[in-house]
Amino acid sequence: MCTTWCGGVIPLHRAVLAVVTLLVVFLPLTVFSSQSSLVVIVTAPSLVGDVSIIASSCGDVVISLVPPGVDIHEYQLTSRDLELLRTANLVVSTGHTSFELKIKELAERGELNVTVLDVLEIPGLKPSVNPVTNQLNYHMPVKDPVNYLLFTSRLTRVLAELNPSKAECYYSNYFRVLDEVYSKILVYRDEYNGLVVVDTPHAQYYVEWMGFNVAWILKYEEEVPVTAESLEKVRELLSSGHVKLLVVTEGFPGEALLVEEAGKYGVPVIVVPHPSSDTSVLEGLHRVVSQLEELRLERDRSAGISAVKREDYTSVLYVTLAFTSGVVVGVILSELYKRWRVWRLR
Repeated sequence: MCTTWCGGVIPLHRAVLAVVTLLVVFLPLTVFSSQSSLVVIVTAPSLVGDVSIIASSCGDVVISLVPPGVDIHEYQLTSRDLELLRTANLVVSTGHTSFELKIKELAERGELNVTVLDVLEIPGLKPSVNPVTNQLNYHMPVKDPVNYLLFTSRLTRVLAELNPSKAECYYSNYFRVLDEVYSKILVYRDEYNGLVVVDTPHAQYYVEWMGFNVAWILKYEEEVPVTAESLEKVRELLSSGHVKLLVVTEGFPGEALLVEEAGKYGVPVIVVPHPSSDTSVLEGLHRVVSQLEELRLERDRSAGISAVKREDYTSVLYVTLAFTSGVVVGVILSELYKRWRVWRLR
């Protein structure tokens, strides 16, 4: 869908992005009080890049509490961590591990003077159901691109509330992320269909949004080991001829075995970043799209994977833009009201 703009034709979603961006860029900066840069701590190393996209160019410092390569499900807070947390303005948490719950508890008790952004508490964010346990999968739902946009939108709002003087910078960065996800990622939404087997819970979110149906998760809980029964179930599914894709995690202990099993039955394989790596969620989504394009799964329709008609996801873009625009205006009006009250008291 396109619109005429200055004698040329540009995509409608880019025109809307331009209009809303102008709303932010040309805000009178004198509205905002001058504040120092923020210290933002993330609990998972894979979120550093995504938070940095919004905050780093605005002068904020983004730090991962957990080092890359360390499983956040096994991590315990140290005295050094607590000292670091006392310097932070914002903690971005995946909200599902014991040490993250401890941070939230300390903040609620007032022992840490910090704002906590819990990913699992973001309005509208939808966790998937684990097909093995039939329980909600709380392991990185932001790897679904719609959930990702909800996350980055809420992050931008919180940053702007904590440091209104940088609101223009935060929202400009967010609109660039929004355009990238809409034009390069979400265009593949529901592009495929067919059964998929994944190795760990986080991998479910990398592919389900594309239309695949996750039939089984080998290590169906991050905190439990792989069982012989689960491995046998994977073999059974791969040999059935019904599974159209295997998703393995880079560095997963059973990666080589799974790839070998898939090769026996001609099941294509893609590799996704490890959740404890410092590869950002956005980069991970790009890798998934790139690998599926390389596999050219759409040409294998006779095997059961078929490309379906793409839908117009302009509504996703507009809803997000409407929400974000409302937040921007709210921040401006709130700051103006505060300044008006101060002026009246003089």
